[in-house]
Amino acid sequence: MGITLDLYVCPAEELPFEDASVDLLTSFTAAHWFDTEKFMREANRVVKPGGCVAISTYTLDMSLRYGNCSEKLTKVFREVRSRSLNLGASPPGLGRGKCLDAER
Repeated sequence: MGITLDLYVCPAEELPFEDASVDLLTSFTAAHWFDTEKFMREANRVVKPGGCVAISTYTLDMSLRYGNCSEKLTKVFREVRSRSLNLGASPPGLGRGKCLDAER
């Protein structure tokens, strides 16, 4: 069984997906520009139950705000960021200086 990956470039606050249709929603180096409240509503709408939202940013002091789990989300975000920056480590699964082949 292969993995199907579709890449979309679109406003984070107006996602072009049906309700509960997305397994993984990602954003890298852009979340600090989002209207967080609108984005989180959209993410909640489109991500399947048990799905995942993965956000990464260069903003070191970023806080995540969502419902009653804001503190926990921010703690997890900062821990992952700290671990990935430790000694210049690459993110899991990526080697230093390697590019992903866009046609894979």
